[in-house]
Amino acid sequence: MNFLLGKKFKLIVFGLLIVAGLGFLVSQPNSLSYGDNDTFLTEGLDKEAQIEALGNINKKDSDSDGLKDWEEALWNTDPQDSDTDDDGTKDGEEVELGRNPTIAGPDDKYQDDPIIRKANPNVSNELLSETDKFSQDFLQNYLSLYDSNGPLNENDKNNLINISIEDIVGKNISITNYTQTDLNISQNIDSVSVKKYGNTLGEIILKHSFETEDELTIFNRSVTNDDTREIEKLDPIINGYKNILKDSLALSVPVDAINEHITFVQSIASVTESIEGMRVIYTDPVRAIAGIGSYGQSTKSLKDAFDKMGSYFTNKGIIFSKYDKGYVVVNVI
Repeated sequence: MNFLLGKKFKLIVFGLLIVAGLGFLVSQPNSLSYGDNDTFLTEGLDKEAQIEALGNINKKDSDSDGLKDWEEALWNTDPQDSDTDDDGTKDGEEVELGRNPTIAGPDDKYQDDPIIRKANPNVSNELLSETDKFSQDFLQNYLSLYDSNGPLNENDKNNLINISIEDIVGKNISITNYTQTDLNISQNIDSVSVKKYGNTLGEIILKHSFETEDELTIFNRSVTNDDTREIEKLDPIINGYKNILKDSLALSVPVDAINEHITFVQSIASVTESIEGMRVIYTDPVRAIAGIGSYGQSTKSLKDAFDKMGSYFTNKGIIFSKYDKGYVVVNVI
């Protein structure tokens, strides 16, 4: 079987990563944990408890056939049917005996390791999603253990799941790093020019911002209700941040505000990448987990960027009234 066509396996992995995605939220500054229906709440939960909660998925065996649900996908068996091939022997027992649980016995011995599934050599690694890459590694690790030692015992399965989860937790999003070469720098640092800069920046923020629910609320409701349309509500938020970033990079920046402006655009880029990651929870949950994990720090960095910008204007003696567009820059958060 071509690995990339292993749809059933990827659905099981998706389930694992959804749980991991919710669990990863405990790494946020506002520590989060599980509530009813696996929704997350603002309570404390340490990393050990997170790993334990995620590892519980390893215990699920819906049809009590000796194969965990995630293993059923690897063997192409039915997690709701203890005897997929209806030959009178449970799927788990057939695997233990070296038989094919999808072909009725007695002539169902495996020959030449037919369960080995490899990645499609015609597909570039660059074209694979983060979830494809994770699934491929997970599958090959499982098969390597099986090939070396035969059917995995409970300890082997637990270790495989826990190691895989820790790999997920360690994922980071990739963010473009901006420098002063990306800016349109002005040598004018007089009060009129600086105030114009602040008002123009405020105008950019106001132009591309609108009242909406916060991103985590939208994400939580989408995942809790398994509503793929709900997650689309993140699209205008993402576009707003992207437009702020684009216009901020084109803005004429006073030479003495370079550091503040770089901090600002970098934080906007970071928040954008985080939300874009959350947006693909149904197609690339590994990337989504990285986005969720970075979201808290990204939003904190954005607040710090506004604080830093506010200090810049204060030190320059620039005051914005509530009628100035620049007022939003020093009062937005």
